[in-house]
Amino acid sequence: MTTAIKQMRDPEQELREIIGANITRALAERDQERHEETSCAEFAREIGANPPQMSAWMRGRTKPSKRYLDQIAAALGKSYGWFMDRHDAA
Repeated sequence: MTTAIKQMRDPEQELREIIGANITRALAERDQERHEETSCAEFAREIGANPPQMSAWMRGRTKPSKRYLDQIAAALGKSYGWFMDRHDAA
């Protein structure tokens, strides 16, 4: 039973990690399309957030509010729901 408990993941933490990975992925895709690299700090300013806040989101330490996730989605050309789903590499 102890092993089963250790293997259980906190669903909220898992969602934070999924959102963070998707922000990172979508920003990289946009950068590739534009042939430029956007820093975490630059992107944070672009959507009206502060750089440490953006870093925490991208690392999965915290989850952006719906307001910020809507702004991220609009800036990166994705839907709000896209950030909630897994997009594992093929």
